[in-house]
Amino acid sequence: MLTSLKNKILVVDSDKEFCQNVRLFLEDEYNVYIRQNCYNLKRFITLKRIELIICEAEFFNKETLETFAGLKRRHPGIRLLLMYTYLSDDLEIKKALLRDVDDLIAKPFRVDELKNKVDRLLSAGRK
Repeated sequence: MLTSLKNKILVVDSDKEFCQNVRLFLEDEYNVYIRQNCYNLKRFITLKRIELIICEAEFFNKETLETFAGLKRRHPGIRLLLMYTYLSDDLEIKKALLRDVDDLIAKPFRVDELKNKVDRLLSAGRK
């Protein structure tokens, strides 16, 4: 498959090694970008034309939720998969998660479980 035709995924997690492992697992079928933070996320996503964001829940606060909600308004096809070890007790954040997140995956997860979710979310984005 030509690189330019591959779906584009962004993995956001503070653990660089974890991000690299996810990229290694998915890169045969997808263009996978990694970041350890959320700085300039909107710009990066727009420039790279990201279709799926796999993001660690530790980055989720009201500001990042507003960023993702705005991205989803401007780019309705973008999908968001949230990885978590635990989720925030903040009611506003939980409500926003239900509204803006397309799927959740608990850490640690099996790589085949991640692959199935990624495949499903990206095929749903093409509909």
